[in-house]
Amino acid sequence: MSHFYLVKEEYIKYLTILYLNKIDNQYYILGSSGRYSDIAQYSSKYDCVSIKTVITENLDRTKRLVA
Repeated sequence: MSHFYLVKEEYIKYLTILYLNKIDNQYYILGSSGRYSDIAQYSSKYDCVSIKTVITENLDRTKRLVA
């Protein structure tokens, strides 16, 4: 099964902020649908920002990057 993500141009600045902040597991919600959210999340282990789909209720609200 494959899955792809669409990233609007307006969200690119938030991906950059995540990378510049370098706060492990800090994330930005790109979109939500039902129980699931597509997020961009920084990983200090890999020093990168990844995009993934997660269950919204499992997100740590203290790590959220708010626009």
